Amino acid sequence: PIYPLETADALLEFKPELVAHQIAPRGVLFIHMEKDVTVPAEESISLYEKSAEPKKLVIMNGRNHYDTFQFTNPVVFEEIMTIALDWFAQHMRGPESVTIRSA
Repeated sequence: PIYPLETADALLEFKPELVAHQIAPRGVLFIHMEKDVTVPAEESISLYEKSAEPKKLVIMNGRNHYDTFQFTNPVVFEEIMTIALDWFAQHMRGPESVTIRSA
């Protein structure tokens, strides 16, 4: 697809810190790599500080941006998935009548 230049402008002008508080009462989980030079950890820290509860911030010490990918670092990827699944189970459960099945 072709996207108009206005899309890039809107992305550059968007300030998620201004709306992060609106996520509540839904839970928000931030997982960030300490040594991420692509997206500095300060981005997640700032969003976390501006978010309301329930919220959680996890900084993966000594890790960089590309450690998040399974094909790059499967151990870190598993750690991230465990953290995320635990968070989802605690904060994003649906009605008890809903059954989730994997394919």
